[in-house]
Amino acid sequence: MDLSDLFDPDNVSNNRWFSIANASRYEAGESHSFTFYLAFGDSPFEALRQFRLANPELNRDPVANAGADQTVECTSPAGASVTLQGSGSDPDEDELTFTWDVPDGVVLNDPSSPTPRGVFPIGVTTATLTVTDAKGGIDVDAVVITVVDTHPPEVVCSTDTPALFPPNHRLVEVGVFIGATDACTSPSDLRLVSVLVTSNEPDEGLGDGDTAGDVNNRDAFTAPVNITSAFLYDAATEGFQGTVRLRAERDGRGVGRSYSIQATVIDTAGNPAVTSCVVVVPHDRRG
Repeated sequence: MDLSDLFDPDNVSNNRWFSIANASRYEAGESHSFTFYLAFGDSPFEALRQFRLANPELNRDPVANAGADQTVECTSPAGASVTLQGSGSDPDEDELTFTWDVPDGVVLNDPSSPTPRGVFPIGVTTATLTVTDAKGGIDVDAVVITVVDTHPPEVVCSTDTPALFPPNHRLVEVGVFIGATDACTSPSDLRLVSVLVTSNEPDEGLGDGDTAGDVNNRDAFTAPVNITSAFLYDAATEGFQGTVRLRAERDGRGVGRSYSIQATVIDTAGNPAVTSCVVVVPHDRRG
């Protein structure tokens, strides 16, 4: 750029001058922006004009945007599939490249895409987006992906003996199965919290032949009887197997007895699910 037309170094009477600030700090071959100040008059603050030298070109950094934080529901024990919503812009309209960095265990289908997809584990994960322009400018942004488990397991209770008859006052061993599945917890990681048995009739005072201790030799009418310790997880059936001894007894003046078995299962996120089943002692063979 020819600056001779901007000033006359010999015309000092008009006090015309210009200055280049800090130009001596740069070496040849570097790309920098220089600002020229041209002033006419008795001071440099009179009629000040600013020029920006466009050659060599100044490179301005791109802007990275990793997208808004996301909270999603898990869909499997591995977590949830999430699409990252990254983007980038460049004030100089340079071509951009994208690079995602995620913790070990998270695999993205294309880490060089602004919007890759990957499976994120249950919990909180930070993904970092780096945007680079063609001239080496760089910017970094991060997004937090939170995968939650808010749905309880699906549980079911069943017995191998739905009815006890005849009502001969004997204790009968009944097999109980608590099946449990969960979208985000492996079956073996589900926890059986409690199995409680109650009776709808008093333990004693029902007439001739009445015997006390109707559930594992305990009174299940005044308070539930806890039989949780009798259960073990069975990988073959993906459930909990156990037994309980129930007395084949009922009040002859009533409509029959029912023993209620209630089980509670929780997943690894602490979501509880309750299921129940019933074993009856009918009044007679008609029910």
